[in-house]
Amino acid sequence: MPEYTNPAKEVVSMCSYFSSLASSENFSTYQVLAMNFSEKGTDSHKIIINYQRRIDDLLCLVGSLDSDHIDEEVKADALRSIERFEGIFLFENLNSNYRSSVNRFLSAQNVSNVRALYSELNRSNPISYLNESDIDQIRENVSDDVIEKFLNSDLPPYVKYSLISGIENLKFSLDTYSIFGAGSILGASYELAKDIKVAEGGASPDISDRLSKLSTGIVSITRLIHAANKAYDNLKEIGQGWSNIIEYIDIPPST
Repeated sequence: MPEYTNPAKEVVSMCSYFSSLASSENFSTYQVLAMNFSEKGTDSHKIIINYQRRIDDLLCLVGSLDSDHIDEEVKADALRSIERFEGIFLFENLNSNYRSSVNRFLSAQNVSNVRALYSELNRSNPISYLNESDIDQIRENVSDDVIEKFLNSDLPPYVKYSLISGIENLKFSLDTYSIFGAGSILGASYELAKDIKVAEGGASPDISDRLSKLSTGIVSITRLIHAANKAYDNLKEIGQGWSNIIEYIDIPPST
């Protein structure tokens, strides 16, 4: 029996992770990122970008929620709190004391306001927890061999490197799944779907076949993550930023 979560719960979990990095030492946000990521071989800049994407995606999703299903005051409080989450990694706050920033932006009240969305998002936007075998299954679609094939292809340089960058972003989302959740993998998959669509226009038959297989892999990712095979319905509800992605992915309506 699969276990389900939702985008708000994943963002709260993400914020809890970053809250846990605060120590009694007087470190700046920049220093905390360096110690926990850069010094261990993970790009801190990508960490910030992924964090901000999760926040922006949730803002769009919550903003699109039907007022018939959620109290407007609850929705407004949640939106304000999600916007507060974003502040911790804004450029102007990177040199601030990290522990103080955690208390300021990731406060218990802000978290509580976002948790109030769980019931509605469990209903309208359930997503599956992924286990290690699920992650490995997705990795097969974006292996180093796949990247090498595209790198050595006759695709135009700007198309080639955009495609490879999209694959690398998806791999990064897989590597950081425990922090950013399945929503990050979905977002990277949708962006890669657009890169695939562009690349198909000038691809040779051999590369077209590989692009087709990669596109099929993207569809399998959305079906794996979205609960109850509701990929098509849920994609339509994700909100601004993802609303046009469905035209790039051949997913039939759920039945």
